[in-house]
Amino acid sequence: MTIPEEQLKTWSNPGGTANSITAHTAIRNALEAADSPVKDKKPEIFLQGSYRNSTNIRADSDVDVVAQLNHIWYDDLSGLKPEEKATYERTFVKSNYGAADWRKDVEQALRKKFGTALKSVGSKAFHVVTGPGNMTADVLPAIQFKKYNFFLSRGVEDFDEGVEFADAAGTLTINYPKLHIRNGEDKNSDARTKGWYKSSVRMFKNARNAVRQLPDVRRHTLSNVSCTTYLTGTSVARFSRPITTWSGISTTIQSVISDVRTARYPCSG
Repeated sequence: MTIPEEQLKTWSNPGGTANSITAHTAIRNALEAADSPVKDKKPEIFLQGSYRNSTNIRADSDVDVVAQLNHIWYDDLSGLKPEEKATYERTFVKSNYGAADWRKDVEQALRKKFGTALKSVGSKAFHVVTGPGNMTADVLPAIQFKKYNFFLSRGVEDFDEGVEFADAAGTLTINYPKLHIRNGEDKNSDARTKGWYKSSVRMFKNARNAVRQLPDVRRHTLSNVSCTTYLTGTSVARFSRPITTWSGISTTIQSVISDVRTARYPCSG
């Protein structure tokens, strides 16, 4: 059975933004409140993940929020010349405050505002019910990370910006959420995909969910292989030419459904 073009277009449509706006505002208000223990640190609060990348679909619920501290930072000086490194170390003073401290302070601020609505303390992020209808946000406390390319003086410098955060055990991790956002915007540009990248991600995410609801697919529990991985990777890679038409996309998704039904790529329910 061919998947109708109108169904594909519906699957490609963006999900709502009300949840992300409400969650982002609620977290910002909590951290910037007059009685917040982190108010004076002036954190940068921004969305990441599917809501920020405009790849969210109706089934997406959690909003990913980063609470980034910028007045101190972690650094990587391996790209600097010896004289640049020496100048840098004369310019700045090391801080004893770190990602684990920031995590504790953000947790305190969230508990002060949300109380029991701070439902769980995950290994990396705090899971918070931010509004009615179990609207939720995963809040990641992070400190700015700078991988330096050169440093001549304060303000005459270049670095790649990321974040460094501590999990519940105190283990530090470096990530680049803003770079991920920029890469997604670049992939979606007219020059690269003519705006098809993000709509295609939404379409395949909805197709994955539709596949999971098929009665003969829901019985498969043989593997943890992700439907998303197959739908967005292996299935497309089998075609020697780019998929540029709705009919081509329909054929691709239908072939995936056929593979899953025959248990060649079982999806865990």
